[in-house]
Amino acid sequence: MGDAAAIITAAVALVALIGGYIQLVLRRVIHPCVEFDMEFSSLNCPSPDQSVGEVTCRIRNVGPGAGYVTNVRCRVRYRLAGEGGKGQVDEPDLAHRLPAEGWFHLDAERRFIQSGVTQLYRKPLALPADTCLIHIWGRFEYELAVGWVTISMARVLRQPRGPNPSKYAVRRTFATVET
Repeated sequence: MGDAAAIITAAVALVALIGGYIQLVLRRVIHPCVEFDMEFSSLNCPSPDQSVGEVTCRIRNVGPGAGYVTNVRCRVRYRLAGEGGKGQVDEPDLAHRLPAEGWFHLDAERRFIQSGVTQLYRKPLALPADTCLIHIWGRFEYELAVGWVTISMARVLRQPRGPNPSKYAVRRTFATVET
């Protein structure tokens, strides 16, 4: 009877160890943990017909694994002073767009990002001097860098999830400060 109890105890301990590994290690490695935010700062430009600002995309890898950031891009809509009106779903009407179609690429290359690292991607913009409201959309893709053993275990053990790479998007609105 004592041998059977020891075998059962060892089997339960092994199952608990495997379950803990899956929950605390494997799941964290296969799910990307990335913080993404956009910032806009007005720059001092002594020109009566344009204002200059800078869009900054901040990407921080807060997960335990490394990965690759690719295709960092943004697009901008803005409103001039004196314009008004509501767009769709009670959002402000932002009639002007940069670029006219598509996205600005801040960096189209595939860049390695280590755990705990913050990467900044910047783009200067020239806007009309009477710009008062700016709305920015930012996007990028993130590819996990895990080994074939982890990928194989993840396929067997994980819940269904979208394919690698993971897509990230953020949108922010900024008021420009008149000087």
